[in-house]
Amino acid sequence: MNRRLAAGAALIAASLTIAACGDSADNTAEDTTAVETSTAVETTTEVETSTEDAEDAEAQDVTLEDPVIRAMEAGKGMTGVFGTLVNHTDQDINIVEFSTDLGAEIYELHEVADGVMREIEGGFVVPANGSYDLEPGADHFMIMGYDEAIEAGDTVNVTFKDSEGNEYTANDVPVRTLLPGEENYGADGELQGHDPHAGHDMGHDMGDMGEHIDAPAH
Repeated sequence: MNRRLAAGAALIAASLTIAACGDSADNTAEDTTAVETSTAVETTTEVETSTEDAEDAEAQDVTLEDPVIRAMEAGKGMTGVFGTLVNHTDQDINIVEFSTDLGAEIYELHEVADGVMREIEGGFVVPANGSYDLEPGADHFMIMGYDEAIEAGDTVNVTFKDSEGNEYTANDVPVRTLLPGEENYGADGELQGHDPHAGHDMGHDMGDMGEHIDAPAH
């Protein structure tokens, strides 16, 4: 009799152990599935967000590709924006102004002629289905009247407009430390094409300001 009771008790204990193991395995499987599902959702969301950003950029008639802003020390007052304007339409588009979220006082489109930097007349005409380079020692966007530091590693949102009033954006443009170029401000130290009584001291030479680049610093 005692042997039968003992055998029965052992059988019940074994059944309970098996059931407990089964519950543990089920819980582990559920936890694993939940983690996998959560990871998959996060990954999908990141991909969708990245894709949407890319599609938004491509949807614009004009985009600023591979943009960069030269880092600037506090008090320098000016720096440049470089990159390539790409026209995704079959019509020429004339870019006539730009701005940023820095809140600078002056934004101008500049050219460099005979090594002298000056405001360009007529804007930048980006050819149909073509591109227009904003380069060191050549045409570029110019940020002026901004005395706070623009540090390498920061990002800046850039907005530019065409002659028809259409607006385009280039968000999160990286700020990098770039090498200075060889341009200057002319013999009188003033930016050519500017009113010397505009109320802004433009008497910086290119060696101090280092506004342009020969090549990005890696």
